[in-house]
Amino acid sequence: MKFLTLAFVLSFLFVSIKAKSEESSFSFDEENKIEEKLPAPKADIFSKFHLMGRVDWTYESTAPFKDDTRVLQRDEYKVNHFLLFLKVKASEKVSFMGEFVSNSFYSFSYQANPHFTVHMGKIMVPFGNPYHFHKYYGGLQGLGAQGVMFPNIWAENGFNLESHLGKVTWDLYTVNGFSSSDPTTTDVDLRNSSNKEHQAVGTRVRLPVVSKLEFVASGYRSRWNENSDELLIGGVDLLGDYGFMPWSFLNSLRMSVGTAYANIENGLLGDFYKRGDYIELATRSYFQSELRLRYGKYIHNSKQETVNDSENYAFGIKFPVDVLQVLLEYQWNTEAVNEVDNDLLRLMISLNF
Repeated sequence: MKFLTLAFVLSFLFVSIKAKSEESSFSFDEENKIEEKLPAPKADIFSKFHLMGRVDWTYESTAPFKDDTRVLQRDEYKVNHFLLFLKVKASEKVSFMGEFVSNSFYSFSYQANPHFTVHMGKIMVPFGNPYHFHKYYGGLQGLGAQGVMFPNIWAENGFNLESHLGKVTWDLYTVNGFSSSDPTTTDVDLRNSSNKEHQAVGTRVRLPVVSKLEFVASGYRSRWNENSDELLIGGVDLLGDYGFMPWSFLNSLRMSVGTAYANIENGLLGDFYKRGDYIELATRSYFQSELRLRYGKYIHNSKQETVNDSENYAFGIKFPVDVLQVLLEYQWNTEAVNEVDNDLLRLMISLNF
């Protein structure tokens, strides 16, 4: 039966829930700030190294509630993430942080003083929400949760100057930009392809508004083809963690909302823009679980409506089982034209260590 595996796994997990288990997550922006002090001269050299990782097992079912036999239904077991991170405190001022299974990012950092740090290598591009490596502009849709507007893990060769002045965090960076495989036949794709001939410059400012509420503004500028046509990207995000609301009865609410706008010169149909919006609401529930609802909308090319223009909703529950994290989620995915039956049911069990 189609859902036997899903039912078996869920029944096992719910029986095994431990109410005091705590959720763990990675913040790559914060991991770059390595706080450990140098070991004493006689300390083991391996105390400089810190190994972390994430692995998950996922069951996905496409269009699970469609009765039309013409719909292509698919069930699949897969691993969406297998990541190992190495963090090294090389000296009092020099550190390293990288993911070395897929080489998705890696950089070394020099902290000149408490206010200024330089990151060099294949850096996580400082754009948008600093607490997740996934970019949710446009929501999250489709099998495998590939990026909608930007790569899920957006990292590129370059360097970043990070400064902390009072409560404000400010990034100034330059990286290899985006490009098109062939500007005469395709427009720039912001989800992949690195441009080694044209570099981008960008900035991100993070400004606390009140306790646990943060405003983020991002900007990015590059050339995307041999004609030096311009690519300008801007983004704004508002991030509210649990407890950001002043009323006690809303302390169990978390919120994030954002939009990104990319203006592209001289595309195949002339100047055009891409745009991605999202809003996510989450609330704590029983057994340390979290209910979350996310909405996203994406405009792929303002000059032409295509199947790439999408609107989606995702509703899920996440809860701990011992040190594991379990996510059960359903996604409603719609396309502007030529609607595809690609709604998705996902069960993901992950381990962060």
